[in-house]
Amino acid sequence: MSFDRDGYVICRDWFNQEELAEFAQAAQHVTGTPGERYDTLWLTPQFLRLASSKKAQVAANQLLGRAVDLPLYLYNSRCLIQSPNDDSHCWGWHQEVFHSIPETRFVQTWAPMVRDATVENGTIEVLPGSHVEGIAKQEWTEEGTGYALVDRSVVAEYSPLAIPMKLGDLMFFDPRLIHRSGRNTSDHTRMALVGCYTATDGLKVPKPVFEWRGKSPRGWLDEQL
Repeated sequence: MSFDRDGYVICRDWFNQEELAEFAQAAQHVTGTPGERYDTLWLTPQFLRLASSKKAQVAANQLLGRAVDLPLYLYNSRCLIQSPNDDSHCWGWHQEVFHSIPETRFVQTWAPMVRDATVENGTIEVLPGSHVEGIAKQEWTEEGTGYALVDRSVVAEYSPLAIPMKLGDLMFFDPRLIHRSGRNTSDHTRMALVGCYTATDGLKVPKPVFEWRGKSPRGWLDEQL
């Protein structure tokens, strides 16, 4: 099985084309900065229908060696937005284990949204087989929101592979697989679905923290008094 050997598997024609078209239409009506669009799109019904399908639950549980009807916690399920020639959200080589809930079992997903993912628009890049060695040598950087980057000496041991994907395809991959997003050198924004299907066995979920971009409920009330 390629998942065991390479650390990932691509499911072709996974998504319903009608639901993909509905998401693309919804995305046109979500405005604001890339950050605001990022935080809005993941809670639209159009996105949730794609991210939380029954067959994704079954496939993720199978890859985790669990009964297919067991619940999963869909952590950090988002629509990544990569603008042309914008490297602000283009992380280096990393493993997802340090970008998810600590000490949990999960499989990650990646899929193009709106249009195909190509080398030109910065499709996902992986180091096939790098998951086999487990946790790689890496260091935490405080740049931006903070993240862990795999040491260059480890990356040099593998042959990087950029994986073009058609709209409708979905990739499942091991959280220890070393990967990154490519640089978008095209003229179009690239959108990609990501998410971590996490086993709920003994899971301690993080508490959500919300900050108001606009008026807070209390501020709005004060205006009415």
